[in-house]
Amino acid sequence: YDPRFESDLTFIGGYWPYKAKVLDKWLLPLIPKYRVKLFGNSAWPTTSYCGHLQPQYTATALASAKICPNLHEPHSQVFGHDIIERPFKLLSNKCFVVSDYVEGLTKLFNQGEMVYAKTPDEFSNQIDYFLSHPKKRKSYIDAGYDSVINGHTYFHRAIDILRNLGYEELAEKGRKQYEVIKCQF
Repeated sequence: YDPRFESDLTFIGGYWPYKAKVLDKWLLPLIPKYRVKLFGNSAWPTTSYCGHLQPQYTATALASAKICPNLHEPHSQVFGHDIIERPFKLLSNKCFVVSDYVEGLTKLFNQGEMVYAKTPDEFSNQIDYFLSHPKKRKSYIDAGYDSVINGHTYFHRAIDILRNLGYEELAEKGRKQYEVIKCQF
C-alpha cells in the first residue's frame, strides 16, 4: 500500500477503439462516482488517466486500490474464451477483483475468488456494494490468491504443456522447482 496510489478503483491497461467498446460502457461511467486511477501506454479520454506506470510501481498501485476491475475485449465476452492475463496478475497480488463475465474465466475461478458481472449495470452495482462493505472483500482476496498460487502460475501452465507433450520427467522437475519457489511467497 502507498497513499500516493490510493483509489477506489485502479485499472492498468491500454485504451483503443476496440477495447473502448467495453471500457466506455463498463468502466468510464464509474469515474464521476469514485476515485479512479487509470494507467496505460495509450491515453484515456478522461482526467482519471494518470499516464504510463513504471513496472516497479505496478504491484503497489494495484494493492493501493480497494477494487481492481477486470475487463475483457468484446469477443471474449461474446464467445466466452480468450481469457486475458490481468485476473491472474490481480489475484496473485491480493487484489479484490470485480470482473466481467467470460465463461472460460468462470471455469477457472468459481470458488469465490472474484465477483462477476454480466452487464455494465450489474458491474456498477457490485462496485457499489463492495465499496460499501469492505469486510466482505477479504474472503475473495484470500481465495483468489490461493487459487492462483496453487494452480494458475506460469509454472503450472508450463508443467501442463510438458505433460501433454509427454515430457513427464521434465514436468516433474518443474513441479519440484515450483514447490521450492512457492515457499518463498
